[in-house]
Amino acid sequence: MKAALFKELGKPLVIEEVPRPEVKEKEVLMKVKASAICVSDMYSIKGERPLQLPHIMGHEAAGVVAEVGSNVKKFKPGDRILGNAIITCNECYYCKNDLEQVCENHRIIGTDSGTQGAFAEYYKLPEENMYLLPDEIPFDQATVITSPLASAYHGIRIADIQKEDTVVVYGGGAIGYHGMLAAMVYESVRVFVIDTADEKLELAKKAGAAEVINPLKEDPIKIVYELTHGKGAEVAIEAVGVNKTINQAILSVRKAGRVVLMGAPWEKVCLEFENYRKDFLFKEIKISSSITNRKDEMPQLIELVRTKKIDLSRSVSLRLHFEKVNEGLEIVKNNVGNPIRVILDFN
Repeated sequence: MKAALFKELGKPLVIEEVPRPEVKEKEVLMKVKASAICVSDMYSIKGERPLQLPHIMGHEAAGVVAEVGSNVKKFKPGDRILGNAIITCNECYYCKNDLEQVCENHRIIGTDSGTQGAFAEYYKLPEENMYLLPDEIPFDQATVITSPLASAYHGIRIADIQKEDTVVVYGGGAIGYHGMLAAMVYESVRVFVIDTADEKLELAKKAGAAEVINPLKEDPIKIVYELTHGKGAEVAIEAVGVNKTINQAILSVRKAGRVVLMGAPWEKVCLEFENYRKDFLFKEIKISSSITNRKDEMPQLIELVRTKKIDLSRSVSLRLHFEKVNEGLEIVKNNVGNPIRVILDFN
């Protein structure tokens, strides 16, 4: 099979013929139809996430079943499928207590060393990590479900959104945008999106955001309070991962508000309050974090997308043939056009 090999730090991936993966008894082999490039792939490319090279990256894929292991029950060759690349151990304290999302031994196929990802014509996962894909969902949109939508949806569930809540989302990139879409599933919810890129704000507005705010042009906290009659939002989602927006998200919610931190900062984070008692302590704010998803959420998401309650038609920013993977990586690396997702097409 053809695969894009990451062979040397600082060098383009190389398309080469490599052996097709062999399936074990409870594994499913996918013939990849579409694979998405994630911003987190850049950490590997830059050497910020050390890998044993050569390595095949890619962890967001959809396709059809090519082969199943001898003990696979749910799938047969030809089935349309998508994969969840997060492998949990099912043995640690957290897995045994229904907290698989914080598994102590989790691995991400295509991201962690010693695993083969989906920048290849074939890609395998355990049966429990594969899901049937309805005909109504295109392969390119299905790749979006596997990671950015799944991660955002898990964070939105943690936020405990209620009818008629106002939700403010800091960051209009892949996680923030799909967090907005997931929040809009709830009845009569208003979502405000805050981002410095007008292209992202325009996309959010087209997709249904009630308000969009550019913090380079106006004070987002002031605007949020004005739009909520001085009360503040019920929920704030932080999907940027920098110190400033984390603090802004906390300051944007009302008393007893909920904040979910979904951005992944590399820098030191400090919570800063001019008046700690007034701005935080006496408000009884609940702050949670979220970075991944759960296997049992995937069927819910697939149904929400199938029924168009979550519309992914604007999530695919660009499609490129698989062999143009390096062009796609450069686009994502340099944020050319502020893409939500760049998809590699294997047809």
